[in-house]
Amino acid sequence: FVNVTSQPGPGFAGMPLCRQPVVVCRDASDTTVVATVAQGPQGHNFIAVAASVSNTVATFTNLSFTAAGEYTLRFTFASASTLSAPFVVRPGAISQLLMRPIDTHHAAFGGEVFKFVPTVYLADASGNLVPVSGGASVAVDILPSKQLKGTATAAFANGTATFTNLYIQPNGTYTLNFHFLNVFTISSPEFIVWIGPPRHLTPRPGPTDKAPAIAGMPFTPVIAVVDNGWNTVYWMHDDALDLSFNESTPVLSSTPVIDGLSAHYNVTFFKAGSHKVAFNTSNATDSLSGTATWKVIANVPAKMTLVTAPSGATGGSSFAKQPVVQLLDAWGNEASSKDLTVN
Repeated sequence: FVNVTSQPGPGFAGMPLCRQPVVVCRDASDTTVVATVAQGPQGHNFIAVAASVSNTVATFTNLSFTAAGEYTLRFTFASASTLSAPFVVRPGAISQLLMRPIDTHHAAFGGEVFKFVPTVYLADASGNLVPVSGGASVAVDILPSKQLKGTATAAFANGTATFTNLYIQPNGTYTLNFHFLNVFTISSPEFIVWIGPPRHLTPRPGPTDKAPAIAGMPFTPVIAVVDNGWNTVYWMHDDALDLSFNESTPVLSSTPVIDGLSAHYNVTFFKAGSHKVAFNTSNATDSLSGTATWKVIANVPAKMTLVTAPSGATGGSSFAKQPVVQLLDAWGNEASSKDLTVN
């Protein structure tokens, strides 16, 4: 005969139960009662515990459980056994920040939201989730550089925080670092941001205000096929990439893409100013296009033209209308007269 006279529980994970079980045993020669888990949360690691019988009574001390959840114990004495009433073990105090496992294989492409969803949770010392909500939030940054884009903070809901729109533009190997209250930190496994599929065309870099092209002088613009993170898609080959220039006489240049780059040799503008350039691939499978505005400045002075003729002078007096001349390059663009003297 075995009977529970003091039911176990409740308690907190990792700490002795608030109320320890007491079992009465009769009519058998055994001297111990063994407590095991009849029902409990998945993954609990409670092992059998024995208590000695003294004057038909077995009193358990320091029974504790690491996994939070609802338990029912079975007490066995000789060939008899009985079950306890169900009791609850709750999570302990917050003592760590943990991260759900992620699949790091092809986890992300440059400039695109991670294929995995980073999820962290607050846990006690035994790893049980502590269901905190409202007000508390966690922040994330990355190593080796500060290239993380998207919403870098997330609020806890029932102890869990999820980041849904994070992405990184430059390809490379990265680690996510999560911080809570500047006290608890956890890092993700290393993962690779891969170069993604071709998404855009962009010049590298093309004539700009800081480095303009010069009228009449050939140069070699390079157009890159890039992903959403502006990483060059180096495996792109063979597609013809066309450039068209918005000149008075349209110019078309077509060269193949090699290692994600298309170089257009001996491109020449003759008119100074801003020129809109359009580029596109001719392969329908990877149909891409783009535009840019390139800066062209005048070449060196090569000729001079009279803008205003002198007039209105009488003997010994200055012209009423002074002459004005303009310096032009070989293609008729107004050239710079800096440090030049006209006689």
